[in-house]
Formats: sequence, structure tokens, C-alpha cells
Amino acid sequence: TLASNGAALVSQCGGQRGYHVTAYVQSGGRVIAVGVATQSNDTAAQLDCIATGVSGWTMPDPGSYPAKVSFDL
Repeated sequence: TLASNGAALVSQCGGQRGYHVTAYVQSGGRVIAVGVATQSNDTAAQLDCIATGVSGWTMPDPGSYPAKVSFDL
């Protein structure tokens, strides 16, 4: 999911690489919560754009319990 969507999302949101994303994924692969952090001076709108984009992704099914995943974009 990350390999096929990450670069396009960063480009779409007008930022550069350097985002740290934490997402919670429920059974079935639906993202239920996303947090984004960066050390650059990106605006809140850019961070919100990344969070909104990731929340629309379908992740691999974590099984019977929600999973916490973290990755860098």
C-alpha cells in the first residue's frame, strides 16, 4: 500500500518527504485513525492532507484486532 501510494500522496499534498505517519487499522484493512508529524515547516493544511489521504487507503487486514502501524513518507 505504501509503495504504490506514498510518493503520489506526498506530491499531491505539496510537501517533501519527511513525514512520520502513525495509523490504526481495523479488521478488514480500514484505517480508523491517522496522525502525522514532521520536523520541517510544513503547514497544518499539508499535514491534514497527508492524514486525509492515508485515511482513505486500504491496508492489509491485521486480523481480529486493530493494529497500530507507523511508517515514513
